[in-house]
Amino acid sequence: MDFAPRRWGLAVLEVVPSVRWTGAALVPLLVVTVILLLRNWNWWYYAPMLRKGQAPLPPGDMGWPVIGQILDFLRAFKSSDPDSFIGNMTKRWGRHSLYRTHLFGQPTVLATTAESIKQVCMNGEVFKSGWPKSTRTVLGRKSFAVLEGDEHRRLRRLTSQALQGQEVLKNYIPKIEDNCKERLKSWAKEGQFQAVPKLQEFTFEVISSIFMSYGGGPVAQQLLHDFELMVYGLRAMAINIPGFAYHKSLQARKKVINALQSILDERRMNKTVKYSDVLETLLETRDENGVYLTDEEIIDTLVVFLVAGHQSSTFSIAWVMIFVQRHPEVLRACREEQLRIQKSKSPGEHLTYADFRNMTYLSSVIDETMRIVNVSPFAFRRVSKTVEIDGFTVPKGWFIETWLRAAHLDERVYPEPYEFKPERWQTFKPRTGQFMLFGLGSRSCIGNELAKLEMSIFLHHAILSYRWEPVNPHSPTKYLPHPQPVDGYLVNFSRI
Repeated sequence: MDFAPRRWGLAVLEVVPSVRWTGAALVPLLVVTVILLLRNWNWWYYAPMLRKGQAPLPPGDMGWPVIGQILDFLRAFKSSDPDSFIGNMTKRWGRHSLYRTHLFGQPTVLATTAESIKQVCMNGEVFKSGWPKSTRTVLGRKSFAVLEGDEHRRLRRLTSQALQGQEVLKNYIPKIEDNCKERLKSWAKEGQFQAVPKLQEFTFEVISSIFMSYGGGPVAQQLLHDFELMVYGLRAMAINIPGFAYHKSLQARKKVINALQSILDERRMNKTVKYSDVLETLLETRDENGVYLTDEEIIDTLVVFLVAGHQSSTFSIAWVMIFVQRHPEVLRACREEQLRIQKSKSPGEHLTYADFRNMTYLSSVIDETMRIVNVSPFAFRRVSKTVEIDGFTVPKGWFIETWLRAAHLDERVYPEPYEFKPERWQTFKPRTGQFMLFGLGSRSCIGNELAKLEMSIFLHHAILSYRWEPVNPHSPTKYLPHPQPVDGYLVNFSRI
């Protein structure tokens, strides 16, 4: 009896360290459990239960809750190797046409080969427009980049007649060429400047002139400023709080819309004046039922075209200037071709559409530049019906990104893909899906030929009559929001 309390005390003394040890072991075990739970949360939450015999989901990693793999994406695109994002997937899971991930707040499949991208782009019934909320809001709810079905087809059909075809495009050549010659002349007087901002001013003025006969001056400069702020929020996280890019973008969009509405109101009030521009065509266009476009449809259409025409042309021209300056033999070949075209013209005579079509080597230079640079590296689609692609299930409700950059840099299609070789285009004829700078299928860019026309005319005059030397030839490249030298391509610019 006397020993019972003592035995109990000894037992307690023996148990307490054990309890303490077990509690200490539970902490790391709990931490590991929580990490595993969070690390697999997106998979458990979004991945559907597959039926027996159904193709597996694409390989991949869906990252952390909410943020997914956006940090890995940003890390890659803020480095000197943006292709490491896909490259790391290839190293981890092998080479596949599709990978699963979680980007921009949504479960996503990445299509990375020409064939898989073609299947997505050519099937508009299953793969709908899937741009993130920030893009949809900034572009506008009546933008045909956002619309679906019959509404999308109607607006695309009505707007395309103002941008496509030889008869339409040849009318824009004098406006582009006059603006180009004036800009280059003024830049030569300035001597040293950042080429990217200068090109942004040039392309915005050209596209504004073609679309709505909108000239330069302080008002145009303010519109450009607001427009650039608006564009910056296209791919930002949709956080509408002061200080965030998306909030600034929405505020700038209001100013841009007000400016475009004022132009539209003035046109409607003064119908006696005729303009040879896109806006005039949009105002006069009616569908098969005799219905005119609404103000919202016209304004959102203008916004889309201003974004597409301004951004792609700016950075494509800049990179052509960079590449031909780095490759003197390419610059010589370009100059020889443009000199032949110049010699066929009378003094002061404008270029023609036929001249543009005869710039075959320059066209190869532009294509090769855009292939390597990929100003728009991917496009978004939303999956409306579960489908199978290349032996993988793509679930309904997920999103799919056509990773154009991977297709354009595929060494199986383009040997030495990172090497600048315009001559490859002299014999290479890409199959559908292998070269998609302006998209593919029902959502391809209807202004693609106008964009290339603008680039060709500018480069014709720049290559013939001017020289430029980079001040920082080894300036690193930043890839967000678009690829460009960190220094804005600071150059010494002069007339030959």
